[in-house]
Amino acid sequence: MASTLISSLAVVLPLTLLAPSMSMKISRIDVLGYICNNGTVSNEEAYRRSYQINLDAIRGDMRHVKFGTHEYGDPPERMYVLSQCVSDLSSDECSLCWSRATDLLSQCFPATGGWFHLDGCFVRADNYSFYQEPVSHQDTKICASDKEKSAEFKGLVKEVTKSIVEAAPYSRGFSVAKMGIRDLTVYGLGVCWRTLNDELCKLCLADGALSVTSCLPSKEGFALNAGCYLRYSNYTFYNERGLLAMSFTKENLTYIFVISMVGVLAIAAGFWCGKCFYMRTSPKKKIKEKESESICTESHLMSFEYSTLKKATNNFNESCKLGVGGYGEVFKGTLSDGREIAIKRLHVSGKKPRDEIHNEIDVISRCQHKNLVRLLGCCFTNMNSFIVYEFLANTSLDHILFNPEKKKELDWKKRRTIILGTAEGLEYLHETCKIIHRDIKASNILLDLKYKPKISDFGLAKFYPEGGKDIPASSLSPSSIAGTLGYMAPEYISKGRLSNKIDAYSFGVLVLEITSGFRNNKFRSDNSLETLVTQVWKCFASNKMEEMIDKDMGEDTDKQEVKRVMQIGLLCTQESPQLRPTMSKVIQMVSSTDIVLPTPTKPPFLHDSIFFQQLPLPFEMEFGTGNGYSNGNGYTNGNGHTNGNGNYNGNGHVNGNGKANGAKVVKMKPMDSELLREQGHIMVDFIADYYKNLQDSPQDFPVLSQVQPGYLRDMLPDSAPERPESLKELLDDVSKKIMPGITHWQSPSYFAYYASSTSVAGFLGEMLNAGLSVVGFTWLTSPAATELEIIVLDWLAKLLQLPDHFLSTGKGNGGGVIQGTGCEAVLVVVLAARDRILKKVGKTLLPQLVVYGSDQTHSSFRKACLIGGIHEENIRLLKTDSSTNYGMPPESLEEAISHDLAKGFIPFFICATVGTTSSAAVDPLVPLGNIAKVIKHIYNKYWTASTKFLTNFIHRIDHTASTTAIIRHLNLVHKT
Repeated sequence: MASTLISSLAVVLPLTLLAPSMSMKISRIDVLGYICNNGTVSNEEAYRRSYQINLDAIRGDMRHVKFGTHEYGDPPERMYVLSQCVSDLSSDECSLCWSRATDLLSQCFPATGGWFHLDGCFVRADNYSFYQEPVSHQDTKICASDKEKSAEFKGLVKEVTKSIVEAAPYSRGFSVAKMGIRDLTVYGLGVCWRTLNDELCKLCLADGALSVTSCLPSKEGFALNAGCYLRYSNYTFYNERGLLAMSFTKENLTYIFVISMVGVLAIAAGFWCGKCFYMRTSPKKKIKEKESESICTESHLMSFEYSTLKKATNNFNESCKLGVGGYGEVFKGTLSDGREIAIKRLHVSGKKPRDEIHNEIDVISRCQHKNLVRLLGCCFTNMNSFIVYEFLANTSLDHILFNPEKKKELDWKKRRTIILGTAEGLEYLHETCKIIHRDIKASNILLDLKYKPKISDFGLAKFYPEGGKDIPASSLSPSSIAGTLGYMAPEYISKGRLSNKIDAYSFGVLVLEITSGFRNNKFRSDNSLETLVTQVWKCFASNKMEEMIDKDMGEDTDKQEVKRVMQIGLLCTQESPQLRPTMSKVIQMVSSTDIVLPTPTKPPFLHDSIFFQQLPLPFEMEFGTGNGYSNGNGYTNGNGHTNGNGNYNGNGHVNGNGKANGAKVVKMKPMDSELLREQGHIMVDFIADYYKNLQDSPQDFPVLSQVQPGYLRDMLPDSAPERPESLKELLDDVSKKIMPGITHWQSPSYFAYYASSTSVAGFLGEMLNAGLSVVGFTWLTSPAATELEIIVLDWLAKLLQLPDHFLSTGKGNGGGVIQGTGCEAVLVVVLAARDRILKKVGKTLLPQLVVYGSDQTHSSFRKACLIGGIHEENIRLLKTDSSTNYGMPPESLEEAISHDLAKGFIPFFICATVGTTSSAAVDPLVPLGNIAKVIKHIYNKYWTASTKFLTNFIHRIDHTASTTAIIRHLNLVHKT
């Protein structure tokens, strides 16, 4: 079929590709260049059907907007199609050009796709999402045979192409230019495919400008790039009438629109200005807008609207989620023009996470390379930050390499391509951008449909000085030493030395993972301190390297080449950073077998190299995943057992007394005071935001949870987490999984219950108490807590105007307020009253004891009586109604007592209430006290921490001097 295509173009190609000239002007529907892919599909008929479905889907768009994308089918033979006309063409001219281009492209099949550049349009089809490729290795140029050797002409060409490169990205990807001197005139046209953002468009056109200017002194030059088309000529080749029509349409439509909208705008102006004034004067809004605009604009990135990202992901639907990490989540999105994107949603709270986001945007926006993931734009909201990347269909390397079934897709050819491509990306970072990545690992290597690698996640990347000098350790705080244990170089962990050789070490670990199929942090051996790196080195030293080769690569694998690449991995993981090769050298060694490889020295963490002094490990550092054993870094043993103080002994096992049996001890310290300060700020921000949102939008926080029993089980794993999780991950889980199951006690819609113990001040008090580890068991465990409790509770007794014998400093034999739960206090008082009466009447009369309360009394009263042996039938709960505001009627109590006395029962306890859970009923204490001269228990459950209550109701308890006990629920309000 390809031969048929070539013969069908035999007449056209000599006119276009060989030598267009002044005497042989080309038509806008002439073919300038084409490519049919080398690869073929297994089902040509189905692929052709997908092609036709895609064309039918974009036919209308081509007619109306001269651009369209669509995709159809299932991977790996899912077809993606893009077509676009140059903007100066009329609709009819565009339809004619597009029809010709699509017919020609169909002749490429059964190839996986190809592209056709016509002078007036472009069409491309392929089996992967290429929409955001600005350039490719297949880009080409065409230079005319006619020459114009004057210096003026050369200068005009350069000025015209420069003008187009500068203007087109900001003019919807299209620009024309015309410049002349005397009798010389140069015309130029540049167009980018609309799937490219401004930055990628400029990158493509700049590359095209270099191509066409290299044609000089040719009178015409054409750049046919993957993402754009650029042309210059010494005659007018574009449709000037089409350009005038475009200009006229825009200007007149704008004029008409403005005139018609003046009235509406005048009416709306007042409302709009008011809203704008509020929004602009809102401090938070100003900060967010300024931050979003400055970060995206300064990096020349597209600033996405949140609504666009929300629509692209179907409101961030779980079905669109690609993965979850310490940073947040990654979603696949599809824009309205068909572009597929990857959206990283980051939950930002605190300065450091936001700095990492800014750092990632700053770093990656400066770097453009085929082996680096492309950053498309960003978006900032009050709650989240979003970074938008190109979408890569095969996601990350770890998802395939460490999956027993999927890894079989990776033969040696693909793995070698991944290794070489990653090395080329790192070389570009190190040599051109002067950037250290700091987190090279399998999960940060993304793969497209052709398994070509792209390095991602630049949140930890750092620029380093010219000349490749190390960044001094003194400039790095312990919290700034970050990365993934198992991939981090020893000199960086122990001494904070930062150079591009730490990336070389991580790359070496990655190479050994790719060639062996083992994950470094999950490698198993009989020696609990063994790592993948040390095991491969031992096999190399004993000439048994073949044992480590991944058998899933297939029997026809070139094992000698694999062993050679494994040796390169060992060279990269040598203990001495000076001995590790640069990425440029790695590329040479992988590409050429003629280079003799040096013998690698032993890696770190082997025998006497296991020991490090105190390690400044940051909290957010990612530990080895799997089953909680992180032997990849040499710090923790194979079985994960720890001694009494968490230190590890020399052989990886831990003795009972917590002392290390060997001389080599690793002491882990996961969080220092600076990290505590940072994480504490994040936590306080989270709680403060919760309180504010609860007050501002109580409707979003229903008091009673709507979840059903067991709701959380399906949302959590079956076993304990296998690695530490960052605070961002935990708070995200709290927001999404825990918050729906919370009863919101602080809600203004809730009938205040234990208000003081769950107040903002109470939270601060608990934080101080927990932070200082105050344990008030006895005076010895915390003298200050014990004495402070006595003093403050005496303040409380005086505040409540209790008799002096309630005070610890009183003149009585005992005294003091017992601080405990209300339920506990009720039980104690009931038991005390019971024992007191039984001493008088004898224990045999226990079945005749009777107690009294109301149907509004707290349930703890009934429970306390049952525990105390009072028969359930002897618990009198007197009925109340609205006529007494649900207070206990004195006449009902008097009648009940008289009735019980007549039957031989012994009334011994009355529980009166001052505020209850259900109705805030207040019993008439004075009348009840006059009726009962026995033991009266005033049970106050509600509002007691409120100054208003004390002001309004203190008179109710003035006549309680004769009572035996007063129980109050009260927590002092902390003033902060």
